[in-house]
Amino acid sequence: MEKVFISHSMKDSQLVRVLVKNLEIYSVEAYIAERDYQPGKQLSQKIMQNIDTSNYFLVVYTIDGEDSIYVQQEIGYWLGKKKFNDFIPLVAKGINPRGFLHGLEFIEFDQQNPKLGIANVINYVNQQIKIKRKQLLIDVGVGLGIIGLATLIFYLLSKLDED
Repeated sequence: MEKVFISHSMKDSQLVRVLVKNLEIYSVEAYIAERDYQPGKQLSQKIMQNIDTSNYFLVVYTIDGEDSIYVQQEIGYWLGKKKFNDFIPLVAKGINPRGFLHGLEFIEFDQQNPKLGIANVINYVNQQIKIKRKQLLIDVGVGLGIIGLATLIFYLLSKLDED
């Protein structure tokens, strides 16, 4: 199962809950820190561990997300580990992203009616999953082909040695 780490401001929790619900309908595990209670564990360790084990990083970038030091730190941590690979900025309409997000293509959404933005995120993640699965099948096929060819070569060489 694919896992998406969702970075967001707690002030955007209602939107994030809808996003999580929709991702999970498509069998995508959505990680948000507030659902992962681990009393006594250091919050930063929990966040870094879950960023490390996620396949995608989705940042919900609203005015509140832009002002959140935690959102900025999470973005920086992902980019330091995985660069821009599987990085999905979901940006509220009317916001001009700053910092790490400046100049990046993003998925825009309207905070008053986020359905289209959420649908675009779901479609994008599903498309990426399909691409990765297809590439995995190609890689496995190529690997099996190489093994088969090597086996044939060794077999033919052993037949030559018998003669």
